[in-house]
Amino acid sequence: MSCYTCCLCCCEPNKIDTLTYGPEEIRNHQDSSKGLAFLSGFTALLSFVIVSIAIGTDEWLFTDEKLSKINPANASVEPDSKITHSGLWRICVATSPTMQFECSRIDYFPNEEYLPDPSDSTMAIPYAVTKSAVFFIIATVLLMIAEIFYVIAYVSRPRLQLCIFVAGVIFTICGLMMLVGMIMYISVFKAEVGSKLRPRSSFQGPPFTYNYGFSFLLYVSGFITTEIAGTSAIFLYISWHQRDLAREILEKSNIDDGYDVTSSAQRRNTRSRQSRGSFLCERHQKRYFFGRESTEDQIDFDDFLPLPASLDYDEFPRQFPRDITSQTV
Repeated sequence: MSCYTCCLCCCEPNKIDTLTYGPEEIRNHQDSSKGLAFLSGFTALLSFVIVSIAIGTDEWLFTDEKLSKINPANASVEPDSKITHSGLWRICVATSPTMQFECSRIDYFPNEEYLPDPSDSTMAIPYAVTKSAVFFIIATVLLMIAEIFYVIAYVSRPRLQLCIFVAGVIFTICGLMMLVGMIMYISVFKAEVGSKLRPRSSFQGPPFTYNYGFSFLLYVSGFITTEIAGTSAIFLYISWHQRDLAREILEKSNIDDGYDVTSSAQRRNTRSRQSRGSFLCERHQKRYFFGRESTEDQIDFDDFLPLPASLDYDEFPRQFPRDITSQTV
């Protein structure tokens, strides 16, 4: 037997650890998928309803501005304050003492350039709306596209899981556009009326006050629900993918069970042969060592063995041949 063959009998086969899934893991994935499906569907529908109501109503901003008297002789005739409430499409203005609101549509393409008026800041509201409207429009279009993809994912058979992922990504981008639009709306408006928000003296309040209406608050809540819908939709896609992967691995493991049962005896026989092979390797190596012709470059194995008291063939019949023992008597 050659040295290469002896080395082969000592080698052990590599063991490959396989990831197995059981029915319990699949049920856990199904439970999490149901919860994520309910959360994503509910928040997607809720965000669409909330954003639609917020965009369609004109209760975004309420303002109250105290007007200065231009002509003291006509102080009783000139209005004392101007009150407005506005949305994304129209603005309603009322002056004291009548306090009757007159509404007008906001012109997104005005013919005249906006110029700030120190005495009247009413026109700052449409200016802030037109500067931030592009983000609101993009967010609304993206929201509608995300809703369409979400509905397609549930209506189609077989279910298009990729549409859920695409809808989740679009929901997330839509929420970011909504956030940018709200920041632009607030920052542009406050930049135009910021000088009037401070009180004139310790005895007089600020000439301009404002607060946000329920439409603006609805839009903020729509931003939150949109982000939740996008995040839950992405996690739902991941959960579906893990569930399908678990099913595939479980099916493969069931198919391989028969092969594992039949080959268990073969593996035991292989291990027993390997254990015997390791002993044979040592014996074959010793035979190979003693069978070689001694040369000057090779090391003699007898130098490393202790000298026996007497070398007799009857005492050592296997280790030494008869001719060696007869010469050493």
